[in-house]
Amino acid sequence: MKNSVSFILCSKNDGYENDSLNRLQKSLLHNLSITEELDREFIISDWGSDIPLSEVIEVPDKYKNIVRWNYIPKHICSKYDSPFVEVLALNSAARLSTKNFIARLDQDIMVGLLFIQSLKNDEYTQDNFYFSNRRDFKKDQELRCDPDFVQLSGFGNPYYHYAVGMLMLPKSLWFDVRGYNESMIYYCHMEHDFIERCKAKSNLVNLGERLNYDFYHIYHDRSEGKAKKLNHTNMPFLNTENWGILK
Repeated sequence: MKNSVSFILCSKNDGYENDSLNRLQKSLLHNLSITEELDREFIISDWGSDIPLSEVIEVPDKYKNIVRWNYIPKHICSKYDSPFVEVLALNSAARLSTKNFIARLDQDIMVGLLFIQSLKNDEYTQDNFYFSNRRDFKKDQELRCDPDFVQLSGFGNPYYHYAVGMLMLPKSLWFDVRGYNESMIYYCHMEHDFIERCKAKSNLVNLGERLNYDFYHIYHDRSEGKAKKLNHTNMPFLNTENWGILK
């Protein structure tokens, strides 16, 4: 198997959307277990938690050598007018990658066996990058990663402007486009902007169509009364060669 994968994700120990720690715990244990036959690592950026995620998330001993915690100190986080700057957290994780593909996950996404088999079959090339929409578990539904069991999340056109199941690209492409736009420190449009810049240099493949959308979002209630600032679609791209390096 020639392809190796850095799974990157970000989170914060703040109870986001009511039970973020529990969702991260469930998804991480599942993803670690299902990927055992792969050459992989998991890099988790922690955006300035008061109690670091590494102290509260349980990782079995046999996986501790492939889980890397990237704690971003509060004195850095406090420089930004946003409670959670996801683009910076993900870029910082990508900087630490040691594998030839980077796969970006949300902290409550579980991957399925169809995806794992495609990685074992080396179905990915350095000439393409890949996006899939996701499936959503219903409340109290068993966490069984089976496309026939879990409803497909609604999406429109273009499909990659909607909920992320998986975004995977060669590490070389991530570095070539200088990662997510670090001007986008609020909510929304970060994925659109990133993919459009990648499309200028590589071929986008609909991974969902290939794999029957084999990526699964753990159900959670939505927080009420929290206004979110939104990024504009025309935010300037100011990333320098030091993108993802937080000081």
